[in-house]
Amino acid sequence: MKFALALSVLLAACGSPDYHSLPRYEVNDILSAYQDNEAAAKEQYEGQQFVVTGEIEGIEAGGQSAVLETTLLSFLTEARAQYKNLEDLIAAEKGQDVALVCIGDGYAAQGLGFGSVLTGGEINLRFKNELRFKACFPLPSK
Repeated sequence: MKFALALSVLLAACGSPDYHSLPRYEVNDILSAYQDNEAAAKEQYEGQQFVVTGEIEGIEAGGQSAVLETTLLSFLTEARAQYKNLEDLIAAEKGQDVALVCIGDGYAAQGLGFGSVLTGGEINLRFKNELRFKACFPLPSK
């Protein structure tokens, strides 16, 4: 009990985190880093908190995420920012320029997927790589 009280007093004394001092990256620069040297990019971004900037291309309620526009191989790659709070996602708009505080969650190369023709399933060609960010929220105003 005393430890919990001391911890809450210490956290209150420290104030809120200064998110404006976090490293700031444009989504296409992160994508380029993964394509140039995946090992180095993993070391720099995965599990790290930073600010990612970009434009919202689409919003998906199911994954509680926004897809950020990528100009580098955009037909092959999606940048997906999973929002921490549904309210922030609801307030987001397609075409909006955003600065999101996120944790890097990796880059996944997807393979080609085919549905079964013999069983009457659809033929589904999908080849989209995915750059992922998690626990995202809008950068607070100063």
